[in-house]
Amino acid sequence: MTARLYQEFRRGDDLAALAIEGLALELLAEAVRATMPPKVSAPPAWLTRVRELLDTVRGPPPTLAQLAREAGVSPTQLGRGFRQFFQCTPADHLRRSRLERASRALRETARPLSVIALEAGYCDQSHMTREFSRRLRLTPAEYRRLLAGRSFHPTG
Repeated sequence: MTARLYQEFRRGDDLAALAIEGLALELLAEAVRATMPPKVSAPPAWLTRVRELLDTVRGPPPTLAQLAREAGVSPTQLGRGFRQFFQCTPADHLRRSRLERASRALRETARPLSVIALEAGYCDQSHMTREFSRRLRLTPAEYRRLLAGRSFHPTG
């Protein structure tokens, strides 16, 4: 759509202003639609099952094809449905789930960082440290010192 808008701008004939206005309104409508919450309130059961499965992953992550097979849908349908209902990809959800498990353990326990990393699903402590630093701008040790005993839910 933006290419059509640019073409009309470059065309410059007597109908360009009308065409540009119409295309701009279409573009605006699409942008507004993209920010609106999904119309259906509850995800289908197969999608809820996939999310629950992702929440239990502690080792290597499953592939999209494996998750789709488990749900009985195509990988495309799984990806589209996940984004529609949960506003993220399955990989983003798994990253968030790991981060939440690790942050909870850091706040609520005195277990070593290496143990927390493995229990949360990271391959090792350095993997967890990279993810914490990237997403929260804190190392796990800094997070533990700052938020021990508090409730915190990372969003990114």
